Amino acid sequence: MNTPENFLNQDNNSFDIVKEIRYYLFFWPWFLVSVLVFSFGAYFHLRYANIIYKTSATLQVKDASSDPSSFLTKSSGSLIDFGRVKIDNFITQLNAKTNFAGVVDRLDLQTQIYSIGRVKQKLLFGDDIPFKIVFKTLLPHGEIRLVLKPSEGLLQLGDQTTSFDFSLPLETDEFVLTVNAVKIKIPQEFLINRSSRDMATVSLSKSVAISAGSKTGDNMDLTVQGDNIQRNESIINTLIEVSHQQQKINKQEIFDLTIDFINNRLSSIKTEIDTLTLQTTGFKSENLIFSPDLQTAEALTNIYTIDEQQF
Repeated sequence: MNTPENFLNQDNNSFDIVKEIRYYLFFWPWFLVSVLVFSFGAYFHLRYANIIYKTSATLQVKDASSDPSSFLTKSSGSLIDFGRVKIDNFITQLNAKTNFAGVVDRLDLQTQIYSIGRVKQKLLFGDDIPFKIVFKTLLPHGEIRLVLKPSEGLLQLGDQTTSFDFSLPLETDEFVLTVNAVKIKIPQEFLINRSSRDMATVSLSKSVAISAGSKTGDNMDLTVQGDNIQRNESIINTLIEVSHQQQKINKQEIFDLTIDFINNRLSSIKTEIDTLTLQTTGFKSENLIFSPDLQTAEALTNIYTIDEQQF
């Protein structure tokens, strides 16, 4: 039964949509300010954040049977047993510390040069750098600030600032700086960091990833992540060159060891044959069973056999 109290409760529980809209519209300036703040924040983050580039390459691993050195292992038996080289072994060879150290030396990755902008720093590499700095030792060096203007340059080492012109290289006890004046059109500021060789090698090894292309394939994938695309490409190409050069050195060492062993073995066999021949000749002479024609034929046969073995 509907009573006045029931009607009153129904009115209190009813939803006033107009009142709710007016309530939220009261805060619309705050919503608008929040959207604008987050939008500008996202824009500036994307505009000035350091972009990490990923550069990849694929290497094909040749089968061992196509290796020119495989002829050394065809009939060696248990003497030299290389077996079938797995792709994991090639990955391990590429990940060797000596390879990364070679890349660091060739590309001088100990030295990192940044262009200082209004908000962020940009890592430079190769032709993007309008100067060349050559350190005299492999030791690390403190931070160097360099300001280049079309007319002069300013070099800051700690609290000491030195001005110089571009006509002659600037030489100090630690490095030699040569500026390409043609590339200096407007004032530019640079930051130079010099790390140790070991630290640069470890940092490079962490930025490079080497993995098998597939479980049953014969390809390897090389991936480098960094701030500069040209630097990434140079690292991959140089790592491949250094690895190939190291493989050539290793194979040459195997060739040299194998050839030395064969030569020593042939020399030993020849000495044994000569000794046995002399003993046989002496025995036949003492027992009057020496035959010049037969001995001459046997000697020629032995010489021919030795020539074949040497070949």
